[in-house]
Amino acid sequence: MGHADRGQPTPDDADVTRASLLSRVRAVGDGAAWTEFEARYRELVYSYCRRQGLQHVDAEDCTQAVLVNMVRFLPGFQYDRERGRFRDYLHRCTKNIIIRYRSRPANAPARVELEMHDLFADPKATSTELEAAWEEEWAAHHMRRALAAVREHVAPQTMAIFEACLRGLSAADVARECGVSTDSVQKAKQRMRDRLQAQIRLQIEEEDGAHG
Repeated sequence: MGHADRGQPTPDDADVTRASLLSRVRAVGDGAAWTEFEARYRELVYSYCRRQGLQHVDAEDCTQAVLVNMVRFLPGFQYDRERGRFRDYLHRCTKNIIIRYRSRPANAPARVELEMHDLFADPKATSTELEAAWEEEWAAHHMRRALAAVREHVAPQTMAIFEACLRGLSAADVARECGVSTDSVQKAKQRMRDRLQAQIRLQIEEEDGAHG
């Protein structure tokens, strides 16, 4: 398999043992945390907006509105664990911004601001289809983060094998492309699955455990 993998990522590697990102963004004046928050969640929100039929410019406007409103309210917002996890609140915020954005007058500015009780409220119109679309985007978001984190701890050949598998190639085709045996392909796939599952668990624990 070439170079040995460089070990399973630890919580320190994933930055989950330090103060959680959500705890940091709720602390007044932590600009670095907000920059990290935006970098982490912008693509998730934007992708969901596009899935709801918004064109690029409109999706960008809504994404920015979500982030701006989060900046305004997260420092003083108290989570209710019984109403859901962080991703549920982020989904409500995003749906409410989209609803308000679409219903604004034609000549109104793109900026959308909500009061806190509107920002995180359950939208009046809900559907299982919207919920499913959000969950798919959220899962893809965590997979992207996990792949980026795990990549630094995996031998290049193992990563190449896994990426070939992600392209839909059969084990035999991957083996030929990467110059390894089919057994090596199967073992590399399983190692990567285990690593990604562990990394995603860490990410979700950080996300869902930061509501205090």
